Amino acid sequence: MAPTPPPAPFAGFARPEQNWFRLPNNWTDITAEITSLAELKLIEYVLKHTWGYREYDITKHITLDEFMSGRKRKDGSRIDRGTGLSKPSVIAGLKAAIEHGYLRVEVDGTDKARIKKFYRLRMDHEDAQTPQEVESPPVVMPPTPEELPPEDQTNGEGLSSFTPDVKNLYPDVKNVYRSGQESLQRSETDTLERQQQKDNKTNNNRETLPEPDSDVVVVLSQFGIAKRVAVQLARAYPADLIRQKVAYLEFLQTARPSEVKKPAAWLRRAIEDDYSAPDGFVTPAEAQQAADDEKRRKLAFVEAQQQEYTRVAAEREARAAQRAAVLDQARTRYGTTPADLELWQRALEDLRYTLNDAIFSLLADAEVLQVSDDSLTLGLFQAFKLQQLTHPGYQKAIQRSLRRLVGRELALRTELLPLPEGGP
Repeated sequence: MAPTPPPAPFAGFARPEQNWFRLPNNWTDITAEITSLAELKLIEYVLKHTWGYREYDITKHITLDEFMSGRKRKDGSRIDRGTGLSKPSVIAGLKAAIEHGYLRVEVDGTDKARIKKFYRLRMDHEDAQTPQEVESPPVVMPPTPEELPPEDQTNGEGLSSFTPDVKNLYPDVKNVYRSGQESLQRSETDTLERQQQKDNKTNNNRETLPEPDSDVVVVLSQFGIAKRVAVQLARAYPADLIRQKVAYLEFLQTARPSEVKKPAAWLRRAIEDDYSAPDGFVTPAEAQQAADDEKRRKLAFVEAQQQEYTRVAAEREARAAQRAAVLDQARTRYGTTPADLELWQRALEDLRYTLNDAIFSLLADAEVLQVSDDSLTLGLFQAFKLQQLTHPGYQKAIQRSLRRLVGRELALRTELLPLPEGGP
């Protein structure tokens, strides 16, 4: 037989966001007294499925199989992996946990063929259970005289006038067996009376049931829950709790649809077991708040962009006005004529194709100040461009192009047009 491979290394704990529940502060002190791993695992499993669902005084029905391999959903899938213990270990561990006073068990023996056991943590004001209590169904104590309605209280002789719901016993019945009273032929009148009593009892019970929230019933029905079950759920659980679980389901169907194969079964189990919020879930109010915050953020971003655009445009206009003022002063000083402007415009069109891009970029925003018989004077607003134009090679290339255009030699002169502080 091949040896069992060692288990894979633990992947690490997930960050505690929605996937955790609190333990008592003295939990390590409590577990220090527990010497059985099975007992410890079973106590923690009951704690998870009670306190983990914020159910502190409610027993939870858990079968041996579920202790071993994980609690089951309605569709048969497992909620978790259980304790990983064998059946004998589960039985021995539960017995020890109850005997040592960590757990309490309540037995439902109404159906002898399907005895159910319900478990919860034993609180500090409760006594540990005896073996007899563990093996016996819980005893339902009769009401005290103060709790009884007036017509059911005891009479003066100390005998109760309250008559339990016992069927009519006839004097002809001699033998009563454990399985029930001896069968006796009933008349048609007896049968009708018995049926009338049952109908009255049923009607009385219905009158005491609260009216279900019709909106909640409609919502549950939309997810495939039968109307009869929807009505029962609406009567048994608060409407806010049901709407909360519906919100969980809608979130999972949108975010992780593969996790919910049967929405109706999942929703019913979520309501009955009070599922906690799935990882990543946000309430509709939180989602709306996030959407509003995102909308405000985008509006603020657009507003900031608009303000920046307005600021840049204003600065650009201011710089253009400054350039125009400085240029007007220079042209007034040089006496620039329309003929000078026309010649320079023609020269730029020709220079665009005769000069390389590096040289032309130096002249692109140059302004003509004067054209004389032997020279061309240009004004530039940027000192580094003016310095580049003093290069002998650039000067010769520009002069060749100008000679071809005007038919004579023109010396190239440049002047820096100063702008106020902060100009280009």
